[in-house]
Amino acid sequence: RYVTGEVEYTNQYIFFALESAADQPDRADNYDFLESFQAWIEEQEEHENYPVLPVPYTPRQIEAQTAQMYDVYDSGNALYQVQIKFTFAKEAIEYGRDS
Repeated sequence: RYVTGEVEYTNQYIFFALESAADQPDRADNYDFLESFQAWIEEQEEHENYPVLPVPYTPRQIEAQTAQMYDVYDSGNALYQVQIKFTFAKEAIEYGRDS
């Protein structure tokens, strides 16, 4: 909490994708997708194109922290994950004051 009464929050989100990973071309395609998704998140940050939040919340930062293969299954599929960090603030609301 800041002296202004504003509070900053940081949430971690993990997005999972289950994709075929039976051979090297599949795995290469999957990593290309993960890299593209990370680049897209970085673009959103550069342009401050954040999710719309209800009042009194204000988005501050979004970043993709990790992208990796999480697990491989006997079926030939693999579970991939991208970890997203999202920081936002809650503005202080003063009650009982006239504007």
